[in-house]
Amino acid sequence: MARPRRFPLRRPPPPPPEPPVYEEVVEEYEAGPAPGPPGAPPWFRGVWFWLALLAALIVVGLVILLARELDDDGPGTRTATVAVVPDVLGLSRDEAGVRLGDAGYGVAIAFEPDPAPEGEVIKQEPDAGSALEAGERVLLIVSAGPE
Repeated sequence: MARPRRFPLRRPPPPPPEPPVYEEVVEEYEAGPAPGPPGAPPWFRGVWFWLALLAALIVVGLVILLARELDDDGPGTRTATVAVVPDVLGLSRDEAGVRLGDAGYGVAIAFEPDPAPEGEVIKQEPDAGSALEAGERVLLIVSAGPE
């Protein structure tokens, strides 16, 4: 008798792996309370913001006003610049006005008849050499010519 042929035994291939199963996860969020005091209605939280802003603006305004007041010397403590009035006797009205303007004084002019040439300064008040605050007026008496 013949021997039966032997075939090597093959193992059956392993079954293919099953595809992974994914579970769809959906998370839902509820809108939580808005920031602010707990339990406060939304309009109340907005009011606090505007009140805080208003308070900050008031504080800034007060600081600015206080700084101005401290910087201002006030009307009673004005430091006057005192200078000596220059001599303008014998000058023409225009030359005297320029010289006094350069020294920081205002000019007032009055005319009087005088034998001096017309338009010449014959008198000044205050007199030359007097101390006078800058910005004050010096009165010039100018010759209107002979009568």
